[in-house]
Amino acid sequence: MPEPKQLTFLENLAAEKADVQAVQLAKARQALNAAEAQLVQLQRYESGYNQQLGDKLERAMTIDALRGHHRFMQNVANAVRAQELEVARRRAYADAIERVWQETERRRQGFRVMSNKIVESERLAEARRQQKNNDEFSARKLLQTNLGF
Repeated sequence: MPEPKQLTFLENLAAEKADVQAVQLAKARQALNAAEAQLVQLQRYESGYNQQLGDKLERAMTIDALRGHHRFMQNVANAVRAQELEVARRRAYADAIERVWQETERRRQGFRVMSNKIVESERLAEARRQQKNNDEFSARKLLQTNLGF
């Protein structure tokens, strides 16, 4: 059975690793949030430009202006799709880091539980030894008293 010191050492190593992973996770989530905000902004632009097209069509628009607007909207749509892919990539990365961090935390907690069990087991064994010694001492004392020593 491993020593509590060994388990404490392993727990500390896991804690250091978890701390590094927590920083990475925070950065990944921050990047994800920024990518999501950029996606929302692009989607708003796309919606706004579609609204502008509707307004322009009501007032009559040349075919060249319509083609130009259509090309522009294709570029905006491509940017939205690219940003959606970026958001998905960043989400997958953040999720992967989170899973690694959670596994490290589980290992850390496992080392802590094992260490606590060993310490508690040693404490109980010491308590039993102490009780046995006390019982033997009491039995000798009683025997000496009964025999008149």
